[in-house]
Amino acid sequence: MQALPRCCINSLLSHQFSGYGVGMQSTSQTLSSLHLDAFVALAQTQNFTRAARKLHITQSALSQRILNLEEELGCALFLRSRAGVTLTETARDLLRYCQTKMALEEEFLSKLKSKSSQELVGIVRIAGFSSVMRSVILPALSGLFAKFPNLQLQMRTAELYELPRILKV
Repeated sequence: MQALPRCCINSLLSHQFSGYGVGMQSTSQTLSSLHLDAFVALAQTQNFTRAARKLHITQSALSQRILNLEEELGCALFLRSRAGVTLTETARDLLRYCQTKMALEEEFLSKLKSKSSQELVGIVRIAGFSSVMRSVILPALSGLFAKFPNLQLQMRTAELYELPRILKV
């Protein structure tokens, strides 16, 4: 992977360290997801009209996002012509970073979704009368605990006046 040009590095460093001083807190800045999404769409389509359509925004909103990103980085990302846009070397590097970021986000969300949809974990606490627990609750929950072996059950039998205190814990 190529290094970022000096103009971008200087710009990023100035943003990173601009908030340090006597009595000041760090104001390090990150790149906006809206700007990066606009950048990726334009880099992929190489056309403002198609990129704006893909993002469901106006061309002027897309242009503004790209200009804001270029200003923030301190360098041009696209060479503009009547035929469309061409990526600069910096833009090609940034696109690789964005694609890596998107792949990592997709991987994380995929793992999260598969875990949540396939596995139920935790503790289920139930308190009630012994006759209700044995005849109604246990038979109703047996299938759930067979399907999700990592689910734990904590049962207590108690008298009616004890239940509010027990269930608060």
